[in-house]
Amino acid sequence: MRWVPKNEAELRHAIAEGLIEESHHCDLKRMLATGRGANRDIAKDLAAMAVDGGALIYGVDEANGDLRPFHLEGFRERVDQISGSLVDEPLNVRVEEFLSTEDPSRGYAVVLVPESPTAPHMVDGRYRGRGDTTNRVLSDAEVLRLHARRRQAEEEIEDLIRKEIERDPTPLDKREQAHMFVIAEPVSGRSEMLLETIGEENATKWILENLIHGRPSIQLTEGWSPDLGGASSVSRAADGWSAHSSYIAPGRQPTSEADEEDFFEVELRENGGARLFCSRASVQHKDVSDRVFSKLSLEA
Repeated sequence: MRWVPKNEAELRHAIAEGLIEESHHCDLKRMLATGRGANRDIAKDLAAMAVDGGALIYGVDEANGDLRPFHLEGFRERVDQISGSLVDEPLNVRVEEFLSTEDPSRGYAVVLVPESPTAPHMVDGRYRGRGDTTNRVLSDAEVLRLHARRRQAEEEIEDLIRKEIERDPTPLDKREQAHMFVIAEPVSGRSEMLLETIGEENATKWILENLIHGRPSIQLTEGWSPDLGGASSVSRAADGWSAHSSYIAPGRQPTSEADEEDFFEVELRENGGARLFCSRASVQHKDVSDRVFSKLSLEA
């Protein structure tokens, strides 16, 4: 789901306008029962939703859409324990809560379940999936198809890593230090997700203020070069933006005066993906055989 309610008024309006209803990516829940059986039912809901991602909204009558706020105390912890202990493999989910305006002692909860790269997931020894509006046990053929999709995703990751290594601008005869390649790719995203978030006109300013000179660069290695703070040149690329050191040109091309200790680049893709390249993640002491790695390399 691209949008979820943040308060009771938004929830009420969305239901009245038909913007929220039970679907493949949304499950409405009237009440939160207690006990072992109820916990396993929640686990099944989480596992089923994890195949393609979605949200479980607690505090809504699934039959008629009436709001049914409930006591939120302990709910977040309960969901966290269920997702980590009753679902195989464990899931990482996020719970957002907001209170009822009519009864502040009660409220609503939205459990956001991202599309899982390790789906399908089992509960009680059975793989779970979701149909149009309900959960179900997956057939053997469906499980095999999802496992095949997972293997394909792993192959795509290996291909991404290989392509990044091939983009290393350092000449082969000048490579002496450890080179670092970091790849981040959204499991499910949109082609212009970054543009939708920061906008075309504000992109360069946002990258400099929030990434290069912002909080992420504060704890990196003091006195080490190249480092994130030195990637102060921002260029527009075909599929995003590149923040790079002065010795590397757009397209990861080295300048004529550059050597192995000069290359640092962070790419932010329009689809939300990111790439980081550092040509000097380590340095060799002249008098000893030990190799020293940058703090940036260790924390990446």
